[in-house]
Amino acid sequence: MRSKRAIWAAAIIAAIIAAALFTTSQGGWYLIIRDAHSGAEYGRWPVEPGEQIGLGFIHSVNLYPLLDVFTVGEDGILYAETTIYYQFGAGVQTELNQGETFSVGEDGALIVDNIHKPFEELSSSAGGFSDRTLLLGTVMQDYSEIKDRIGVYTGQLESQTGGTKIVSLSELCGRDSIITLSCEYQPF
Repeated sequence: MRSKRAIWAAAIIAAIIAAALFTTSQGGWYLIIRDAHSGAEYGRWPVEPGEQIGLGFIHSVNLYPLLDVFTVGEDGILYAETTIYYQFGAGVQTELNQGETFSVGEDGALIVDNIHKPFEELSSSAGGFSDRTLLLGTVMQDYSEIKDRIGVYTGQLESQTGGTKIVSLSELCGRDSIITLSCEYQPF
């Protein structure tokens, strides 16, 4: 009789623990940054389909910020949507692909939009001439407030401006790191 009570008590405790783990864990898509060579994980952030992710730096030739903005797809694929830069130079897009649009922003920014190019995985350096800045959230909405922080070494890992989280990839991964960015689904 005593052993049956102990088994029932253990089963009830196990069920309570399982329920607590299930209700406190967060399932869904995560942006994951890894070392490109070893696969070691540097960081992960929950993301929602439709959320914007920016990857920016200061161009080493023209010394202006450059920002690529991606959208998380329903399938977890990162879709390049917009590139913002301030001067033509080495490696900067000078011709539009089919369907893309070009405009000049109020601050003189050169904006290529409607790119919609899918990437299952992105590869980048984490720093070098400038910081690589990761932006998560309402990137385009907050752009005027965050543009002066793109690619700037601050010594700070994370900060928040409006609805956008700003992450220094140099601080997170080290300036000489080569990294990959991708989304993975975690069921719970």
